[in-house]
Amino acid sequence: MEDDACVSSAEYRSNVTGSSIAILQYVVPVAVMLFAYIRIGVELKRGAARVGPAPAAASGPATGASAADTAQPAGMVESLLRARRNTFKMLWIVFVMFLVCWTPNQVIFLMFNLGWTLQYDEWYYLLSVAMVAANCCVNPVIYAFKYRQFRKGCGRCFSAHV
Repeated sequence: MEDDACVSSAEYRSNVTGSSIAILQYVVPVAVMLFAYIRIGVELKRGAARVGPAPAAASGPATGASAADTAQPAGMVESLLRARRNTFKMLWIVFVMFLVCWTPNQVIFLMFNLGWTLQYDEWYYLLSVAMVAANCCVNPVIYAFKYRQFRKGCGRCFSAHV
């Protein structure tokens, strides 16, 4: 009690709660995505090493198998390796766009919870909110640019309903 008035300790609890929310809705998802994408990259690399083109010396009658049995179609192997590379690139683009769209807003939110005075009508805050909203729409655009099959599927989906 100060000067015959009650003083709330809610400000401290608000700072702790707000900081915890910032960590839970930004740091944890970033860490999980980073871990998952690194693991996916490692597995794609391992898979690419397993699928790689068969050595020319091993695909002959000397090994007991005919060339037709051991030779892998070069086009199929190349196509699979290209698909894996494209998948990995697409995942990283999605990850980077998440960082770009969410980081400004989460930094502002964390600063607010640590005592910074936030003006809700300032351009930087409004831009950060717009960037978060844009992140909801950016993934289909990324897929459309990266995958021809996705573009074809969307075209069929929208042309069937027109």
